[in-house]
Amino acid sequence: MKYQWNTRKFKDVVLKRFCDALTAIGGPGQVLIIQPDILPVINSLLSFTKLTEETPVKKILLLDDQLTTDLTEILETIPDVKLVFLIDIRVDLKVPTIIESVLGNLELTEVDVMYCAWETDISNGMTNIPHSIQSQLQEYCQIVRIIPWEMVTMPQFDDDFICPHLLYNSDNDSLYAPFENSMKDGTREVLLDNMVNCVQTLLIHTNTTVTNTVTLGNLSQKFAQLLKSRIKDNMTHGDEIIFDSLHGKKAAIDIETDMIVIEREMDPITPLLTELTYFGLLNDFYKFDSNGTLIDKEGNSHNFVNDDEIWNQLKFLNFGAMGPTLNKMAKELQTKYDARHEAETVGQIKTFVDSLGTLQQEQKLLKMHTTLSSDILEEVENNDSLEFDHILELEQDILLDNLGTAIAMDRILTLLYEDKVSMEVIIRLICLLSLCKNGLKDNEFDTLKKELIDTYGIEILFKLEWLTRNGLFMSKSLMQSQIQTKTALKKEYRHISKWLDTVPNEEDGDPIIKITDPREPTFAYCGASPLSVRLIQSLYDRTVLSKNYSTQQPFMISREPSSAQLDNLAQQIYGQADIITQFRWVPEPTARLKRIRAANNNNNATPSNSTTNTSNRKSLQNKDIVMIVCLGGITPGEVALLKFLQTKLQQRHINKRFIIIADGIVRHTSQ
Repeated sequence: MKYQWNTRKFKDVVLKRFCDALTAIGGPGQVLIIQPDILPVINSLLSFTKLTEETPVKKILLLDDQLTTDLTEILETIPDVKLVFLIDIRVDLKVPTIIESVLGNLELTEVDVMYCAWETDISNGMTNIPHSIQSQLQEYCQIVRIIPWEMVTMPQFDDDFICPHLLYNSDNDSLYAPFENSMKDGTREVLLDNMVNCVQTLLIHTNTTVTNTVTLGNLSQKFAQLLKSRIKDNMTHGDEIIFDSLHGKKAAIDIETDMIVIEREMDPITPLLTELTYFGLLNDFYKFDSNGTLIDKEGNSHNFVNDDEIWNQLKFLNFGAMGPTLNKMAKELQTKYDARHEAETVGQIKTFVDSLGTLQQEQKLLKMHTTLSSDILEEVENNDSLEFDHILELEQDILLDNLGTAIAMDRILTLLYEDKVSMEVIIRLICLLSLCKNGLKDNEFDTLKKELIDTYGIEILFKLEWLTRNGLFMSKSLMQSQIQTKTALKKEYRHISKWLDTVPNEEDGDPIIKITDPREPTFAYCGASPLSVRLIQSLYDRTVLSKNYSTQQPFMISREPSSAQLDNLAQQIYGQADIITQFRWVPEPTARLKRIRAANNNNNATPSNSTTNTSNRKSLQNKDIVMIVCLGGITPGEVALLKFLQTKLQQRHINKRFIIIADGIVRHTSQ
């Protein structure tokens, strides 16, 4: 078991395996034909020059409509070159049709296919039957040689945020909530299998053993059961010896590794809200590719690497705090430059010259982020089609239950008639109203449906049916029938909000301070804390529930996640008492370990200079890992607020490091 995760090392593992796989294919020279979605990942690993130096690759082509023409020219010039297709079918399960077309047009007799794979995939050991790639291509080519490129998901945007982008397929359809309802069971199985492989791979490469597990949602329970089963099946005799030494009767190392699994249905409201963090607004206004590279409105690429300290300070801030923060950074940078005038000795001059490269890079990054934030501000203030402040105010009024349904509908329909904002915004507001009111009256539901069809055409009916099936746009009668539809929330949001204090009263105090130095996890949205964040918080901190739900809580603060006495709350919110479950994957701590833990807790609360043994010091110096696995996607605001929650727990001597593992970033257009 590791005390710390070094997620940056995953890049080195992936790069080595990439080069090793190409070298294993061999040949006097290779033409590497890359699926476009994989290209950003390759670019982040190595340059073309390094690729040609360390592998047999001589040329790179994209898997596109021009491919047949390009390959024909190359094969006429270099007939002995090897063609290597690099693809990823972990989500689609189907080989891109362009490959079939190219193989048919060129009449190739043999080809090499390198494919992205998980080292824990159960199909890896099935050598007696053809791989699915070979089965799909055997009609077009006699010999199809395949070689896996075993992946470890690299962090993006933040060292503690791991996103393998498994949620959406190549048609932009969600595997968690596909457009075709008949496909839902199948696509969720694919999603679960990929996410289990992703997490199991991370556990292997960090030598981590999960001690505590809490699942929120039925699919989350299925995920945890499948992961535990596969871990058990793959344990070797050596693994069992290590496990016993860490968690058996003689265990003396006080370390916990929690895994919290939460699915999107537990909080369907947050993806409908306007993002207010820098990261969230960049995601809304621009486009991030599969490697996390941003494409701005001018078409320029910006790669936010994890060692960009300016990005690390800005990404999770409320956008209102960007101006003061950038101004402070600019002044600090200017002070560093001005220090050259005070350099008098040779040593001082050398020190300044040595730091000049770093200062110039810092200046470049500061300029980039200032430009991006200025572009966002200009859009928000001057683009009338956004109605940014108006939408934000309406969202807040709906969440706070400041408006009756009729008034809220009138405001939404006014936006619809004015034809300024996009259809996506109108749909988000309607779904938000439906969820917060726990369904609309039948006449209200029919009115909104009719107005949407009249405005956007009959085609929108299919979208509305999808929203209804997923419980996002509901009428009271549909909720009562529950034949082909379901809604996760069984109470109006005003009740849920009060119980979990998702809209805390922060009337007092300087509004600027609330943004720059917030006390509550509300800065990422319109003054509301996501239901998902409050649920995770309640596993460690019950002070929120003790305010308005019940003063009788089994604990106020806990190092181990606990779902104790949450069954009644779960029954009221979700209509299912056991939707939140808790398991311990290792034996209960021994009396000896409990004494060590008690001593550590005392030392955490009151720092002491007394000498402790090596293992105890390690325990104090390191934070417990908490893997937060999100099924069905996560929003940028939720990432920011989970990091905020981590800091708040640390201030209360609950030393946790949240590693957020999400199958994708939720998109407004398809949830």
